[in-house]
Amino acid sequence: MRNTLFVLLLLSLSLSLEGQILFRQDFGGNRVSDDSISQRIFRQCKYRQIFTNDDGSEVGTFSIRKKAFYNGNRVSGMKATDSQWFAQDDHTYPNDYTRGYFLQVDGSLENDLFYSFRIQHLRPGATIEFSAWFANLYTPYQRFVWEERHKPVALPDIDLIVLSAPDLDFEVARFRIGPIPYDTTLQEKNDYLKSSQWINYKFRIKVPDGTTTLYFVFGNRAAASPGDDFGIDDIVVKYIKK
Repeated sequence: MRNTLFVLLLLSLSLSLEGQILFRQDFGGNRVSDDSISQRIFRQCKYRQIFTNDDGSEVGTFSIRKKAFYNGNRVSGMKATDSQWFAQDDHTYPNDYTRGYFLQVDGSLENDLFYSFRIQHLRPGATIEFSAWFANLYTPYQRFVWEERHKPVALPDIDLIVLSAPDLDFEVARFRIGPIPYDTTLQEKNDYLKSSQWINYKFRIKVPDGTTTLYFVFGNRAAASPGDDFGIDDIVVKYIKK
């Protein structure tokens, strides 16, 4: 009888955890009155943060914004786009540039760790699911023009590394996000005025026995320019069935 009650208790606990959201990051900006570019310092990303379009953009920078920075074409004497990046929208509010921030990243030239977050009070042995949306912001048209005369454009390519605390040297899991493909439906010259497709990546992770805290870290695999320009939005980590 006691064994039966214990099994039922475990089953009840498992069902109560299923679907419980442990972490959610939509980067804010959900009100129309919010600035078009977030002015809040965002310490989870290790690249240099830019706060206005006048700051421009260069490798190893990021911004949190409602509409992507265009990064106009700088190649003189070439028939190219006005922008090598899409006018990307937020994933949370598609086709609405008045609400919702996403993280826009101009990857560095190093295989570095650029973004991280922590989840505490996890249940050892439980299964959790990581989900996030990514977009390749480099336009296929600009890629064609550039590669016709120069070197290949780099596709965004990211490692998701899951580490346990307190010993961050222990790698619980590693997943590859990418290479993130171009939106091949938008190949015309003026398609930069549109938004690239958002692609969902999901991974399951078992929380190790004796572990209650995990760190999630994004690493830059591409480490090249031009290219390696991408957006991230709507990160969710939740409990799921084993």
